[in-house]
Amino acid sequence: PNIFPALDSIITMKNGIPYYTYTGLFTIEFDQDSLLTDLIYIEWQKNQIHSYFSDILGYFNYRGHTFVIRGDSIDTSIFKKTDKYRNFIFGVPPIQYTDKGEPIIPIGAFAVWSIRYKDSHFKILSFFTNNKKDPWFDHIKEEYNIENYP
Repeated sequence: PNIFPALDSIITMKNGIPYYTYTGLFTIEFDQDSLLTDLIYIEWQKNQIHSYFSDILGYFNYRGHTFVIRGDSIDTSIFKKTDKYRNFIFGVPPIQYTDKGEPIIPIGAFAVWSIRYKDSHFKILSFFTNNKKDPWFDHIKEEYNIENYP
């Protein structure tokens, strides 16, 4: 199976949004949805891995980006283990404030894609960002043919 065409699409989408110029870090999260076990989340972390990520399995570099793999176990049909290693900066997102002085604590990624891995193929199903003006889309319900999914 080749994940690179899906990653190419994600990188192209990210680069198409004017204020997403920094290449940065992505996380690829497996085993995060107990109902849809073949759904993979790819999050753009910008430049640091959040300190609450404790299930890191590995990483790889692709087209100037670093992809950190998270989950319960690594799929060896997609990835293989090497002897390479890298130190990462872990951090807590900075606290921002509203005009009224109320704290805004960002805990998510800047952008999130979901892709389905089925029959050795990857298909992008959704895209969300922190900015509602971006071209969001969500085809998870249609792909899985389910009525009530959060």
